[in-house]
Amino acid sequence: MSNILEQEIENLKKQLEATEANLQLQQMRQIILNTDNENLLKRLEIAKTRPLRPAKVCDFAMQHFGSQIIINENAERLMKEIKSEEVDLHLLCDAIEFLANEYWDVQNGIIDMDECQRLCSLYYTCSFEVGECGDQNIHDQLTHYLKAVTDSKHPVWIYFFYDKTDHSIVVGSMPKQLPPPNAGRII
Repeated sequence: MSNILEQEIENLKKQLEATEANLQLQQMRQIILNTDNENLLKRLEIAKTRPLRPAKVCDFAMQHFGSQIIINENAERLMKEIKSEEVDLHLLCDAIEFLANEYWDVQNGIIDMDECQRLCSLYYTCSFEVGECGDQNIHDQLTHYLKAVTDSKHPVWIYFFYDKTDHSIVVGSMPKQLPPPNAGRII
């Protein structure tokens, strides 16, 4: 009889452990869901302030993402010179938001690439390609590019480098693709 009771107690302990583990998993899922909802609400509030003109994009980026992104004078000049019909502003703002949030978080070890991809599928309707510039890094020491693509006829290109000292992304050129570094040179 004592063996049967001990066995029953052991089975109940295992069921309790399984129930507690399931409860912890459900609580973690709820935390993630709440966090995603809070982030989504924050992003919706920011989206309401997105600029309608290219010349205002840099101000928008600095206002909302100034602790993660620095936009240099060259990028500011390019944005002031470009016409509205030459750039997909929604796509450009998505790309800036991605750099300031998901890409910055990956660079700082806050999230891994799997979480980055999960968040991108949740928040964005475009794809992002981030890569090294290779020989193009002689353009203002820009070492990386981001290419954002949708059905738009205007893909967005952002050239930047990550400043490990300041933990910031320094944007040196946007929104168009840079020519090769030796284009137009007479050799």
